[in-house]
Amino acid sequence: MGNYSPRNPILNGIKGGNRMGDDIAPWIIDKILERKWRRENPPHLPDHASILFKKFKRSYECKNFEEFADTLSEDFSGNTVYGRTKAAFLRTIQENLSLIKPGFQPNLAINVDNIVASEETRFAVLVHMSVDLDFLLIPTPMKFDSERLFLEAKPEGQYNIWRITKLNKY
Repeated sequence: MGNYSPRNPILNGIKGGNRMGDDIAPWIIDKILERKWRRENPPHLPDHASILFKKFKRSYECKNFEEFADTLSEDFSGNTVYGRTKAAFLRTIQENLSLIKPGFQPNLAINVDNIVASEETRFAVLVHMSVDLDFLLIPTPMKFDSERLFLEAKPEGQYNIWRITKLNKY
């Protein structure tokens, strides 16, 4: 049993040793994956909000400005440092993301503090957004936090695509 050590049953299990340890590694992996899934699919958010937030996060992290723009309403308004209109908001985000050096990857976290309204025609929440910068997939201590924000989204167009209509300081 190559890596077996009678003094460390956990290490034995992770490296393919005794029977007790063989059950620990899959359990740990299951818990990590379950936690990740819950973080990405919060049970308290309606599906349309979850889809909108995932699209917002993915397009931000991938620097896909066309997809990112599609998460914002043409009637978007805000009172944050990022801009008051959709065009100003997009320009500021694009400028900020262009400053990130090669090898660094933004990792956006959207934490919902409170659901203000959850209706068929309107969704409003208090959120806190933060961006961690990873270097070559390794987390770094570099982090940018937003203030607490009021975010409102509404369905638009023929297909009722949910878009962010307001993003204000709270």
